[in-house]
Amino acid sequence: DNVDIHTIPSCLRLEDLEVTNFDSISVTLNWTNYSATPSGNYVVEVFNVEDSTVNYVNATTYPVTLNNLNDNTTYQFRVRNVCASSDSSQWSLPIMVITQCKSIKTLPYLEDFDSESRIPACWQVLLPGWSINTDGSSSHTHSGNSLKSPDSKGGHYLIASQAINVPTVNGYDLSFWMYRMQGNTWQYENEKALIWVNNTPSLEGAILLDSIHAHAALYPVEDIFNSGMVQYVYPIPMQGTVYILFVTFHAWGTSMYFDDVTVEE
Repeated sequence: DNVDIHTIPSCLRLEDLEVTNFDSISVTLNWTNYSATPSGNYVVEVFNVEDSTVNYVNATTYPVTLNNLNDNTTYQFRVRNVCASSDSSQWSLPIMVITQCKSIKTLPYLEDFDSESRIPACWQVLLPGWSINTDGSSSHTHSGNSLKSPDSKGGHYLIASQAINVPTVNGYDLSFWMYRMQGNTWQYENEKALIWVNNTPSLEGAILLDSIHAHAALYPVEDIFNSGMVQYVYPIPMQGTVYILFVTFHAWGTSMYFDDVTVEE
């Protein structure tokens, strides 16, 4: 259907458009120019998918780095060859990317999970299953919503916070609330959460702050009569860009809940 036969254009379309690097405010693009005599003139279309604004950037070489972009924003890019003032190629096939989130530089930092019913945009779910708990149960939240690790048997899950700029080693504390339960201790010996910090959103090279069992009668023992939220506070033993990582291990189908993650002096 709709077969089109035409002469080969004098100004060839650019191919293999790719993103080779990006951060919170810039994207580097590269492509292949199959023209026998490359023009040395290109136009890059920068389309902000979220607000529908379009800008055009002229370039004479490639790869090309586009700066002054918005963080945590979806962009679509296309590029075209400009062989002469009246002779341009078709646009390349488009490519999309979401720019990274900026590091939080103003402290104290608080994530209370109350702004919406999904994982915060700048948190990274590294082992999926996490969700936002909105059931309104006072025992599952410190206030409003809470972060939930699912009720599974034999599963484990990993999530990393947004990047936070911590000025000094042990000069700032991480605090959060975690749901601790009552019941048969033998059933919950392998139900626990490990809290790590790292300069990257990864467990490789991370520092373990603590390992907290789901059951309040296991480490760290809490003298609570009913199941509910308990606050934990730890000095952060690193500086610079810091990610907080929560890892949960489940054995008997028990959910875990976290709330009001804070970094402050």
